[in-house]
Amino acid sequence: MNKHQRGFTLIELIIVMIVTSIVVVMISAIISRPLTGYFDTQRRADLADRGQAAINRMAFELENSVPNSVRIIGTVTDTSIEFMPVLDAGRYRSTGAGKLIEKNNSNSEFYTMTSLDIKTFSDTRIVVAPKNYYVDATSSVPDSVSDKITITITTPTDSNRGANLIELLPYPTFAGGSPSKRFYLAKDAVTYHCDLTTKTLMRYQGYTLAAAQPNTVALLTTGGGKQGTLATGVTACTFSLKAPSAAANLPIVIISLEMTADGEKMTLFKEVQLWNAP
Repeated sequence: MNKHQRGFTLIELIIVMIVTSIVVVMISAIISRPLTGYFDTQRRADLADRGQAAINRMAFELENSVPNSVRIIGTVTDTSIEFMPVLDAGRYRSTGAGKLIEKNNSNSEFYTMTSLDIKTFSDTRIVVAPKNYYVDATSSVPDSVSDKITITITTPTDSNRGANLIELLPYPTFAGGSPSKRFYLAKDAVTYHCDLTTKTLMRYQGYTLAAAQPNTVALLTTGGGKQGTLATGVTACTFSLKAPSAAANLPIVIISLEMTADGEKMTLFKEVQLWNAP
């Protein structure tokens, strides 16, 4: 071996390893920080997307609910909200020649003042100016909400009489009418319920309608009621009803939804104005 050739000493090798380790740690710290921030941002965005999608779905259905059909278990705040979605709506004729809705008479058919899609609804209620929707709907006496009947919308033979002809079978009798001549078609009530034990926001529909708001899963699944999961990771949830002012019958539902995932927590709020015009 040439006496001028030299290898690494153990001390030099240890120094190189220490310096390399320091450089790797520094680079890892520089790289991991933006990566951690990226994953945190993605997690928050996912929470926001899931929560906003759930709130938007609830808001859309609440905005299109039958007037005076929204109710909340308890006083004004709770984790369950019930309402009746509108299938269709329009204005009816109450005076003049031709077929019209009459108070305290069997109504087999009537003309509308607004155009609706031509179709037939089975097991559907027709609603005229509800004031206490669920009591009316479950009452055996004439009121503003019919039992479930067959409702057929057709084109009238005489277009001068109205935009559509609506036939009702069997014939309902209404104890009152709408000041604005409005009617609504509705089928089954919907309940959104936050189950904080399973951390889910559930949607129930098709259960047996009752004068008292259902407050258990057993009641929400009676009569063939179905359930579906709207959101997971729900750790807090409230529905509040703000009473309308004296000037307008426009109450507001306030939705608060708290969602948690992997240590991230986000709370979303939404105010939904209800159109309770009779």
